[in-house]
Amino acid sequence: MLGTLRTVLLATLLCTSPLLLACSNNGDADMLSFTAEVRPHTIDNAVYVLVDNDGTRYEPINLPIAYRVDGTRLEVTATKVTDRASTSQAGMLIKLDNINLLSEGQGKKEGNVY
Repeated sequence: MLGTLRTVLLATLLCTSPLLLACSNNGDADMLSFTAEVRPHTIDNAVYVLVDNDGTRYEPINLPIAYRVDGTRLEVTATKVTDRASTSQAGMLIKLDNINLLSEGQGKKEGNVY
């Protein structure tokens, strides 16, 4: 009986270990730092995206209204958002942790009719 219990516990441990490792926090892998330009999403102008120098698009969940101006250049640090999905799917969802304004854009501000 003790041998069977030991075998079951060992099998359970071996089967669940990969799952626990896969669910572990990646830490720095979820942190991003980049320079980008603020752009309105082409389909849904209520959504603003950040486009970095390589053309990668990010959809911030917490971009302050003051920065929602087409053409504004920002330097940001952000965290990937993995616990929800985007309805507009404009880019990778991120939460901005730090924002440094490099230059204010001259484009339309949020709330203006295009």
